[in-house]
Amino acid sequence: MKVVFGNQRDRAKMIDPALLKPIADELHATLIESNYMDSARSNAAAHLATAKSLGYDKVAPIDILDAEKEIAIPVHNGYHLKNFITGSHLANYDTLVSIVRFQGHNLQRYGGSMKNLSICLGTARGACQVHSAGEVTDYYHSSSPKETSESMADAVSAALDYKKGRWVFINIINALKPVDGCSGTADRPDLGIVASTDPIAADRAALDIVYGLTSDPELRKEWEREHSVDVLDYAERKGLGSKAYRLQRID
Repeated sequence: MKVVFGNQRDRAKMIDPALLKPIADELHATLIESNYMDSARSNAAAHLATAKSLGYDKVAPIDILDAEKEIAIPVHNGYHLKNFITGSHLANYDTLVSIVRFQGHNLQRYGGSMKNLSICLGTARGACQVHSAGEVTDYYHSSSPKETSESMADAVSAALDYKKGRWVFINIINALKPVDGCSGTADRPDLGIVASTDPIAADRAALDIVYGLTSDPELRKEWEREHSVDVLDYAERKGLGSKAYRLQRID
């Protein structure tokens, strides 16, 4: 199960480990994640300690994908990237579930399945690739918002091709306080869980639920521009899925 552990500072935005436990038990899962640039997650030992401090070790075994080394998985017909750097342990898994706490008003870019398979699946060097549109891998450099969205789509395509037909995507949309400064937002209740084998459809449905809380179409457009929903357009153009979906309710 590909998750994001976060750190103590972001604890309020992370998935409650208790929500993960039933599905992890059912799947006999391992929780997987890559190292990142902040000190709490910059190496495998620190990252594992952070995950344990947040209670994720009570859910399932934990595997830091780049604890040993990195691999560069190919990007076919990329907008900017020719490969995407992730952890070598990704090769050990044949079935993967991306599961995230969906964040519509809590990050510069919305947080969902697309981000979990790009910036958050990459190692620190892979994240630098995405943020810089392939220009650098050894320090943070931000490209234009459009180029970053295109590079995220490139990274997602690499992940999907590397484990073709072996992904499932789950967005948990539970109560989360908006912190981004967007106008017209309010604390939201628990809104449900969206699951799909299509990461674009999973994110589009979650976005429609969260951003659909406003009846003002112009305000909604403003939210979508602010949080770079255009990544779905670039991913769809690459044939990674579809923004069209049909909701089927499961009680």
